[in-house]
Amino acid sequence: MRSKNRARNEHYAHSHARRVRVLNINAVMGVVVCLVFAVLGFWSGPDAYPIQVVNLFTGVIFALVPWLNRFGDLVAPLIFIFTAYTAVVVTCWEVGTGGGVQYYLVTTASLVVLQLGIERIGLAALLATVGVALVITLQFLVPRSTGLEAPWAMTMSFIITTASACAMIVVTVWFAMREMLSAIRRTWALFSAIVVTTSTMRSMLVMPCALSPNVCLAPSLACCVLCATWAIAWVL
Repeated sequence: MRSKNRARNEHYAHSHARRVRVLNINAVMGVVVCLVFAVLGFWSGPDAYPIQVVNLFTGVIFALVPWLNRFGDLVAPLIFIFTAYTAVVVTCWEVGTGGGVQYYLVTTASLVVLQLGIERIGLAALLATVGVALVITLQFLVPRSTGLEAPWAMTMSFIITTASACAMIVVTVWFAMREMLSAIRRTWALFSAIVVTTSTMRSMLVMPCALSPNVCLAPSLACCVLCATWAIAWVL
């Protein structure tokens, strides 16, 4: 029982560490995007300064996300998600949908499972649904351009948004797949470390299968598990 609890705790610790690293990567990329938009917005003129204040404030919150991980499993990811949703809605409402800022809602919604984990798939699905609903609402209620920013600024915003959203998804999924591959390799190494000694083999051969069928099946099952694990690790 203690070994099972220890294995469960170790699995949870590894899973939590992966989620934290994914969230930290998203937060760092969010800070960079906010700074880029802030610089771009200040070139657009004084009318766009309030939006840039929102970008700077959002960047500060994203920068605090790694520090917020110490307060629990849900505090940091929920603050990151709701901050991103709020900033995107406010910016898109004031500037318009022509800048493509609403695409960040789709990006954030597509990453909630990696940030929250499969253990909270219900909450992740709910947050993703909220993101999709916000995108649809903005598309029907907000004009393409409110006139707050110049056409060249809207074009640059669309280019930056599209490139950064795609980069965020690719980098996050790549990191998650790399972590999964590392976990599979560790499992393969663990199974490879299991060595059947000569004395154990002799005892298996001497002991009749009728008296201990589980012992007779053990080598076959171990070989099957080793072969399957090696095949998965080799393919990945």
